[in-house]
Amino acid sequence: LRNYKLLLLDLKDSPSTLVYYHIINCLLIIGGQKSMIKAIQYVDECLERFPMKQDDPLLPKMWVLRGVACMDAKLDLAAQQCFQKAYDEGKSIEGAVNLAELYMREKNWDKVIEILTPIYELKEFPITNIPMDIVQAECMMLEKLGFSYHHKAEETKDKDK
Repeated sequence: LRNYKLLLLDLKDSPSTLVYYHIINCLLIIGGQKSMIKAIQYVDECLERFPMKQDDPLLPKMWVLRGVACMDAKLDLAAQQCFQKAYDEGKSIEGAVNLAELYMREKNWDKVIEILTPIYELKEFPITNIPMDIVQAECMMLEKLGFSYHHKAEETKDKDK
């Protein structure tokens, strides 16, 4: 909360995309419906105030953050659109994994497999700002893919009865 308050002062004194980015992260950490709605509003305000070029690495990250806030606010369709935009336009692995997670909620196993298979085949998981074990990331991808294939097979088996 202290950081959030200080960042709001920074926003008044010297607004920038990075200040917005940090405010949004603070709101995601604070949590709660009101914070998620504020986070969505700050992403929208930032994108309107500081239009970013397609090759700006912060742009897909902002869409991912907006998607996470939408997901936490139970706005799954809006979250899906944000993650799809981050994945399609910014080639964001984070956007793709979160998009697949939404499809898992919907039990749309074909879409999960369609999204995660090419990412798994990359054998690269460049997620910024988060120290991660590549083997652990690969295992997580295999787990999600295996889970999806299993459920797809179960559904097919049930339909054949």
